[in-house]
Amino acid sequence: MLQSEIHTTTIFSDCLTLIRAIISKSQIKEIYGVLQDIDRLCSQFAFIHFRFISHSQNREADALAKQALKAHCPSISLV
Repeated sequence: MLQSEIHTTTIFSDCLTLIRAIISKSQIKEIYGVLQDIDRLCSQFAFIHFRFISHSQNREADALAKQALKAHCPSISLV
């Protein structure tokens, strides 16, 4: 269980399918595991809001996430 002083947060994603599935509580077969992980993490916050952001507005965060993933999982191929 996560212990944090952060009780409210907003998560941005450039994946509209994911944001729609989270908000509507849809169970999409192809991303079911991801949705379950997100649902489990959401229980750690009193309030969590999900918002769509265009890919062009998300480039810096995307590059940072890929850099961190590559550093910790070098065998993963990132496009």
